[in-house]
Amino acid sequence: LLKESGEMLGLENITYNDMILFAVSRVLMRHKDLNTHFLDGKMRYFDDVNLGMAVDTPRGLLVPTIFGANKMSLNEIAAEAKSLAKQAQAG
Repeated sequence: LLKESGEMLGLENITYNDMILFAVSRVLMRHKDLNTHFLDGKMRYFDDVNLGMAVDTPRGLLVPTIFGANKMSLNEIAAEAKSLAKQAQAG
C-alpha cells in the first residue's frame, strides 16, 4: 500500500529495499544491543546506524555504506541507496 501510494505521500521512487533499510535503521536505534561491536571483551555501542547494502557489480558483490541512516528520511535513504548502487556498479 505504501509503495502504491508513494507519489501521493511525497515519496519518490521508493523500493521495497528502501523500506527495509529505513525500518532497520529505526529498529536498531530502539534495540541498542543490536548496534554494537564486541572487541577485546568489551561492548562498544554506536550512536548512529551505518547500514551496508549489497550491490551486484561486474567485479562482484560490493557493500557500500549508508552512514547515519537513523537521521535520514525514507526519501533520503532511497536517494542515497540508489546513488551508492550506481557508483558501485560504475566502479
